[in-house]
Amino acid sequence: MKYLLRMKKITILMGIFCLFGFSKPEEVLKSNEGYYLARIWVNDFFSKTEFSSGIKSIRITGEQGKIIKRITIGRNHRLLKLEAGNYSWSRVVLYNDRYYDLNDNKFDFKVDAGKINYGGDFGIVNLGNGVASFGYHNRSSFAYKQLKTDYPELLDSHKLHYTGHAIDPYFDLIQEVTSDE
Repeated sequence: MKYLLRMKKITILMGIFCLFGFSKPEEVLKSNEGYYLARIWVNDFFSKTEFSSGIKSIRITGEQGKIIKRITIGRNHRLLKLEAGNYSWSRVVLYNDRYYDLNDNKFDFKVDAGKINYGGDFGIVNLGNGVASFGYHNRSSFAYKQLKTDYPELLDSHKLHYTGHAIDPYFDLIQEVTSDE
């Protein structure tokens, strides 16, 4: 019986992920704006809720603030329209009114105008007892695959740009190869 209830919860969560796990891009970019592919993964619940990860919101600060909501267990992504400039992941807020300030960490990225920008996957690991670990991981090949699947029309009209901490030529190489096809 417990197994069936657990499977039902997993099925509900998967349905919610299908509904809210990704977002379609907003209207056309202005000359000082770019897209940012925000990829977030969460390993486990922070508080008992039926429909989410227990994370109420994640705040991005910079030229223009943004709050991301509806974070589920597993992988989440949003294609955000932001003003060109420097940004950082700054706070994770839980439903039980607890929060984690990330200002001392270097989870920052840059948005260049007219491009689809990607700085890395933001990972949130619940270690239990109110302790969490946060990481920033370059998964450019997965980001490209996701963009190609969910936003193919944007890939035809906007250059991909990696804005993480290291140099990564993957987007330049893959766009060069696919443009020859």
